[in-house]
Amino acid sequence: PTQLIVETKFGCIDSVIRNTEIYYNPKADFKPDTLEGCSPHCVTFIDYSKLKSGELLKYDWWFGDQLLGDEVNPTHCYELEDGTETMEYAVKLKVTTPFGCSDSLVGQDKITIYPNPLADFHLDNNLLSMLEPEVFITNYSEGGDSWLWNFGDSAFSSDRDPISHTYDVSGEYTIELVAISDFGCDNSVSRGVYVKPHQTLYV
Repeated sequence: PTQLIVETKFGCIDSVIRNTEIYYNPKADFKPDTLEGCSPHCVTFIDYSKLKSGELLKYDWWFGDQLLGDEVNPTHCYELEDGTETMEYAVKLKVTTPFGCSDSLVGQDKITIYPNPLADFHLDNNLLSMLEPEVFITNYSEGGDSWLWNFGDSAFSSDRDPISHTYDVSGEYTIELVAISDFGCDNSVSRGVYVKPHQTLYV
């Protein structure tokens, strides 16, 4: 208890006693289950916060991407547009006791999210014939460091710009491009090609 004693200049005295309650402060702590990944990438934040008196805590999370959370062990998914820059996110946790005592922690390690490449290519013509069975290809992809082309006829290429491809048999084909970044993130796109058969007219 705390006692307050007051005395006037005439020697008059009065006092009052009040009990003082001291509450424990919490200790904020957490660990992410993973620190990096390709977009979209989900991270679970595992709570290790402590409060000696044992009351339940209130949680306020800031995930670094303008989104918030209030769960004990939240899972948050980060997503970037394809072909953009790598992003790092600092995560903050604030824990508060029922008596208003609080503690905050900014994670020591930032969350790193790698974008997928933007896979894109153009065909000069998607309607060919056996008289002119060659298609010319322009790669417009962004953010890729390696490439895998599948021309749909058991032919493949790892060139960034294969320039063109020639078909030996008429039919419908799907050209697929997989672009892969140096972080192992990938993205794909497909375009269709039709090769008309050669027709001979007998008179």
